[in-house]
Amino acid sequence: MSAPTRFLIVRLGSLGDIIHAIPAAAALRAALPGAKIDLHDHTFEESYFIVSGQVRATADGETYELGPGDVVWTGVGCVHSFANIGTEPVRWIETQAPLPPAKEVFRFEKDWTQYAADDAASSQTRIAS
Repeated sequence: MSAPTRFLIVRLGSLGDIIHAIPAAAALRAALPGAKIDLHDHTFEESYFIVSGQVRATADGETYELGPGDVVWTGVGCVHSFANIGTEPVRWIETQAPLPPAKEVFRFEKDWTQYAADDAASSQTRIAS
């Protein structure tokens, strides 16, 4: 598999022949039967074009069953998860824009829940002191 695309050329007709580059990433991904990605969000937008297989996707509390030809878009901060609910690998084309950061790409909900609990316990300790 080749390296992910690092930019997208967009020709804006209203600006004549000016060409702009938008930092983005694209990749063909796959997940085996039973695989899942827990609830998380990002600081960038993503889109997913399902090529094959069956997916149960959750986005901001709503659940959808998706198959070949379906498209999902998640905006910044959209809490989402995916699970392969079929008997064959799921394959999808994924885009991300702007280009994701080098670290802390995923912000898992379970981590934030733990951070909040730790912060609350720390606050209670400071109040009791």
